Amino acid sequence: MKKGVQLSCRISIVWGIGIGDTPVSAFDRALEQAGIHEYNLIELSSVIPSYCEIIETGHWQPLETQRGDRMYVVLSKAIVPPGEKAQWAGLGWINVPERGGIFVEVQGDSYTVLTTSLKSSLREMSAYRPHLEGKAPHFRVVQVEPSASQFASGIVAAVYRVVSW
Repeated sequence: MKKGVQLSCRISIVWGIGIGDTPVSAFDRALEQAGIHEYNLIELSSVIPSYCEIIETGHWQPLETQRGDRMYVVLSKAIVPPGEKAQWAGLGWINVPERGGIFVEVQGDSYTVLTTSLKSSLREMSAYRPHLEGKAPHFRVVQVEPSASQFASGIVAAVYRVVSW
């Protein structure tokens, strides 16, 4: 990045895995593990604004936010029924902070399927965004292993911002 360029935003990558008696409770537990279960999630598409940096924090660190505030996220999730095959959820991204970037959210039934899809999608989407073409992709993925009797859920989210009502 050029000297003197100020970044105007920070996007946090968070993730979690949860188990529950229902798909919804497993998903909520995964959100809790990521620290984002007390917010109203508003899902975004895949564009990263200019002058943003991406930070992998694992768990959301709230700054003077209120329960129920609006949280803008790009979200990848996988929910697995009891006794079913493990699944993966993940986000991939390419970002040039002063020019912006893209996220891709994918689910798959193996690490190889997931990462191949992330890489292919990012490569193809970068082809018509010249400032991203040839840049290295980044990934964060989680494996969701169900139990014999409960649902499992895994999430990876890019948290853009929290806005009060």
